[in-house]
Parts: sequence; structure tokens; C-alpha cells
Amino acid sequence: MSVVYVTKDAGSIHQEGGRLIIKENGTFLAGMPIKNVEGIVVTSNASISSKVIHSLLKQSSYIVFTDWQGRYEGTLCAGRSSLRMVELQMKACSHVPSLLQIVKYILQRKIKNQIFILNLFAKYRKSIKLKDAAKRLKVHLEQLALAAECNEARGFEGICAKEYFSMYGEIIDKKEFKWKGRNRQPSRDPVNALLNYSYAFLEREVRLIALGTGLDERYGFLHTNNGRKDSLIFDLMELFRQSVSDRLVLNCLSRKTIKKEDFHMEGDTCLLTDAGKRKWIESYEKWMQSDEHGRSYLEKEIRDFCSFLEQVQKK
Repeated sequence: MSVVYVTKDAGSIHQEGGRLIIKENGTFLAGMPIKNVEGIVVTSNASISSKVIHSLLKQSSYIVFTDWQGRYEGTLCAGRSSLRMVELQMKACSHVPSLLQIVKYILQRKIKNQIFILNLFAKYRKSIKLKDAAKRLKVHLEQLALAAECNEARGFEGICAKEYFSMYGEIIDKKEFKWKGRNRQPSRDPVNALLNYSYAFLEREVRLIALGTGLDERYGFLHTNNGRKDSLIFDLMELFRQSVSDRLVLNCLSRKTIKKEDFHMEGDTCLLTDAGKRKWIESYEKWMQSDEHGRSYLEKEIRDFCSFLEQVQKK
């Protein structure tokens, strides 16, 4: 099964018999049996026929719409939330001891993944600074375990993120890229642009898996439930930002799979070029086939989270 990406506004997708046909400005680009399509990721200004939508939904495939920067906008698929899981989420949100356990569960895994990345590149770069930073994060991890309130526990996320990203200058190639710290929207340099792009891909994966487990994306634990965002999705992303997204980004930059010329500036925003996007998608799809850090890993971890949610309610 394949995931199809249509990232240009001039792209179009339609169906001829049992085949999916992709064109750009009316010119044929690719075709494949629609039964082999797991999902389609399409920019919101590209066109997709109603026949394709019907065929994909009928075979339980998905369609994800993104904006021009690859950020998630919406999903079409056949799944829906489970009433049992929604009840578990609501009860946990309103029961302070349960909520604290879940917040710690998410943050402990996130910080452990940050420590893993720092130690991995400390060995690769032979860097004492990276190794020392990993030790400092380990101290925070031990302090997190003793936190008595949710806000106290949440405070360690910011402390560790600041420490973790401050070390990127020791990881990336200084001759190729300059690191001045983490920024989000707009991304002002190539490394931040690739991180932001990678998180958009991660959000899509997490949304699809969460939907398959029956979780309701609106009820989160680490992030505030304010009705303006799908808090649970951003909670679950914290389990994977380092182990899936950051690790791939740093590998692509370290191995020069993606180079400085694969980015361009539009005003004050740094973005991937079309060639850079193609390189990323190719690397990403290969990466996601791995049992260690790919889709099967995400699915296992999210199902483990569901099991933990049930265990917390039984205590």
C-alpha cells in the first residue's frame, strides 16, 4: 500500500477505471491501481474528483488536506470516536490524580527521547557538551517523577525543551547551517523549516492512528482543553517528536540528504523548495517503513497509551 502526495496547487487526481491518475497542469505524472493506495495527502488548492473520494472511503483509505506549507487542515476517512474511550478521556480530565499520572506519562517519554537523541549524537560527534546536556535532562526527569501537581510537571517540559534545542548547534554541520535557536511560525532558517515541516507530517500520522483507536482528538491532558485546538493530538505528538521527527531531520541534515540549496526564503519565512519537498517525502516514506520508528511503532505506542489510560481509571 502506498501514500500518494500531491503538493502543488496545479495538481489534480482523478480515476480511470480502477486506476488513480495524477496530473499537473493537465500533464500526466503518474498512475497506479487505486486498490494499492493507502491514503492521499493533497494540498488544499489541488483538485481531487468525487469518484476518487468515494473509492478511497469505500476501501477504508484516507485523504488528508494540507495548506501550502504542509500544515494539516482536515481529514476524510471512515473512522470515528469510541464512546468508551471518550468517557475514559473525560473522567481522566476531571480526576486530578489520574490527570497527573497521564501528564507524567507523556512528559517522561518525551524527555527520555530527548536524552536518547543527545546521547546518540554525542557518540556520533564525540561531544562532551552533548553528553553533559543529556545528564542534565536526566536530572530533570528524576525531578519530574516527584512532581505533586500537573503545572509543576508541565514546567519541566519547557526547561528540557530549552536545554535540548540549545544543543542543536553541536549536532548540525556549522559550515552548512547556522542555528540560532528554535522558532516556529514563521520558520526563519532551514533547520527550523524542516522541523516544522516534519511535525506537520507527524501530526497527520498521529491523527489517523488516534482515529483508528477510537480516541477523541478534543480531550487532551498535557495541553489545555479550550475548544480551539485538538488537544489530544498535540499530547500524542509529544511521544514522538524526537524519536520520529527530530531524528529523521537530523539524519537528513547530517548525511546531506537535504542541503542548504533545498530551501528558499519567501519574505521572512524559510521554506523547502519543490525539490527539497520531494527529497523529504522520499526519505520520510522510507523512514516510516521501519518497525523501530515508523508507522507500526507509532501505532503500538498510541495503543499502549490507550491501555495506560484504562489502567489509570481502574486504580
